[in-house]
Amino acid sequence: MKNSKIKPLAFLISILIFNSCVVLDKYTTTATNIDLTQFEREGIFVTTGDLFQKYKSVSILAVQCYNGFDPKEGYQIKNEEKENNQYVDDIYASRPSDYDNNFKTCALGDLFSELINQAKQKGANGIIRLEIRNISRQGENPKTLQNGTEIIGLAVQIEK
Repeated sequence: MKNSKIKPLAFLISILIFNSCVVLDKYTTTATNIDLTQFEREGIFVTTGDLFQKYKSVSILAVQCYNGFDPKEGYQIKNEEKENNQYVDDIYASRPSDYDNNFKTCALGDLFSELINQAKQKGANGIIRLEIRNISRQGENPKTLQNGTEIIGLAVQIEK
């Protein structure tokens, strides 16, 4: 009879001990400020919403960037390496010695500049429904993901 009382008590104590070892996420608050004045300086109106002025749709624009290491400046894949498939990928070399030790992350300012250039080439003076998204794709190593950023918006010609 003593044994039957000890087992439930031991079970309860073990549950309490194991539950007290849980690592909990901390409550945090962050604030982000994305400066859009670059568009205004370049003469491009921008909004994340719709526009209630008369406009003509010009093009949907999207710019993607993926974080990663830059190949060394001036690096060229040698034909014999490519033919023998030695450490080579069609876009980048895959030997560590062929890369700078410079890990480059996607900068919003660079993506904005490219989006502005694309809009101007299309004759647009505005971008509406601007969205900034986190994206990923399979990395050079198939077991990893390469993270990046995508900016997408509708290029418009705003009538004045």
